Amino acid sequence: MTYKDFLETKIELATESGFVVDPKKVNKVLKPHQRDAVVWALKGGRRALFESFGLGKTVQEIEFCHLAAEYSGGRALIVLPLGVKQEFTHDAVEVLGYEKPEYCRTMEEVEQSASQQQSGCSYALPHKFH
Repeated sequence: MTYKDFLETKIELATESGFVVDPKKVNKVLKPHQRDAVVWALKGGRRALFESFGLGKTVQEIEFCHLAAEYSGGRALIVLPLGVKQEFTHDAVEVLGYEKPEYCRTMEEVEQSASQQQSGCSYALPHKFH
């Protein structure tokens, strides 16, 4: 066995663990590259969007969570830096046309916002959500 053959035995390809969404279901506000990234991430399930500044990661994340929650009949918790809370709120409401996400500090606040499809919490707080 060559060294290259050995290395090839170590390659693990990520399996798809998400679901297929019709690109027409993605919010029409998203640009084509954003729509394609959301569809790709939902299909894969465990994927991250490592994109440059200004490509619209915030609206993509909100749309990803919206479609995933809709598909599963559940809810989404977005963990975000406190400094971008206003940007997330603006993009959800003003750009995408969704209801205002609730910012939660404890699990009790999540339970009280049960009608919300999406909630957010600071990076410093996830230990309070168990």
